[in-house]
Amino acid sequence: MRDYELKIVGIVVLYNPDAQALYALLNGAIKQLTNIILIDNSETEGTVDLTEVIKGYSHMITYIHADGNVGIAAAQNIGIQSARKIQATHVLLLDQDSLLPKEMVSKLLDTELILLNDGVKIAAIGPAFFDVKTKKTSGAIIMKPFYKKMIPVSNKDIIATDYLIASGSLIRTEVFDKVGMMDESLFIDLVDIEWCERCNRKGYYSYIAPNLIMNHNIGSKAVRVMGKNLIIHNDFRHYFVVRNIIFLLFKNSLSFRHKVFLTLRLPLFIVTHSLFAKNKILKIKLFITAIKDGFNNKMGRGHFY
Repeated sequence: MRDYELKIVGIVVLYNPDAQALYALLNGAIKQLTNIILIDNSETEGTVDLTEVIKGYSHMITYIHADGNVGIAAAQNIGIQSARKIQATHVLLLDQDSLLPKEMVSKLLDTELILLNDGVKIAAIGPAFFDVKTKKTSGAIIMKPFYKKMIPVSNKDIIATDYLIASGSLIRTEVFDKVGMMDESLFIDLVDIEWCERCNRKGYYSYIAPNLIMNHNIGSKAVRVMGKNLIIHNDFRHYFVVRNIIFLLFKNSLSFRHKVFLTLRLPLFIVTHSLFAKNKILKIKLFITAIKDGFNNKMGRGHFY
């Protein structure tokens, strides 16, 4: 039992959203949440007419237009701070195309209560994910120096994981007082991983709830390379992936074993995605810029702004 009233606020970061997809998200999420805060990272306000989308739920939805594209970390922080102003006990981070399974929030809360009653210090709790491109379900991830140990999802057991992706993560607002907010210098990629790993180092851990799977759409497309699925992102994302990895290798957030893993995988990432690029020379130049910016701490918006 809890001795306080729950107030669960959904935080959705928008960037040129599809109105139909956003409506589907809100229609499913609003029934499970106390309030929803939309932070619009689109370059111009009103990219999508939200009037029809939020009609009937306007009393529960707050819309905030950021000052251009401030990045996912900054947008999430704006949402978290806004949620705390209305006394939110929890935030639920969501992508603009997320679709919540039925009773997802209640299942996450039930899982949280079990862990809290056992004295566990929780960073975040989330669902397992079904990748609509690769048709694979991801469970928990435990980082090893030379590989990622994947632990299958469970129908009955709560599973500890080194990190969760942001979408679907339920976080008690008080945790931010202990471990800090999202790192805005990263702008977009590795924001969720860095935050979860920072939590780990401070004794707060992330978990996957049992019998709960959420669909997720990663990257532009997936291709098969040597029997494995390779998620293809655009140049914009590739720059931030490489730059942020270089940057984080010299910071204290990530575990040593995670740093070893990234150091070994980064050259493979660069070579593989250069080979699959339409313009290989431009891709290689982009990666060189990303590496330089990571070493020189040229963070935030970086090369693209």
